[in-house]
Amino acid sequence: MSSSQFNPVNPPDGSEQVQNRTSRQKQQQAKQQYQNLDSEQKIRSEGRTERTSQDKVRTEARSEQEAKEKSQTEEEKEESKENLERVKELTNNMLSQLNIKLDYEEDEQLNEMIVKVMNEKTDELIRQIPPEEMLELAKRMEEMTGMLIDKWS
Repeated sequence: MSSSQFNPVNPPDGSEQVQNRTSRQKQQQAKQQYQNLDSEQKIRSEGRTERTSQDKVRTEARSEQEAKEKSQTEEEKEESKENLERVKELTNNMLSQLNIKLDYEEDEQLNEMIVKVMNEKTDELIRQIPPEEMLELAKRMEEMTGMLIDKWS
């Protein structure tokens, strides 16, 4: 016989009914808590999924922006090189009457433009702008700056 049926020989004790009722209530509460936890986990996982998808979108947007900036800077570099070539031609045409030509170089380490004023007939260096001494000084200063940053970081 189950405990829920009435037994006239051994009538159920009131405390037993209370215990059964409280144990059922505890089971229901535990079930409810489990369901709540389950739904919270689903919400969290959906939130994570949304965050990861948002992160992906942000990353893609950043990479697109960086690609645009790179292409713009490359276009600007090409444009400036073309302009520099035109300036070279014009100045050399004008200065050829004075037997002077200009050579343009770029110092890759300093990323600086160097202009050399040359005698057109003898290819003798008349003047360099900026002077070689200044370039060497700038290179040493840049090295010292790097050493200081390395030392203090």
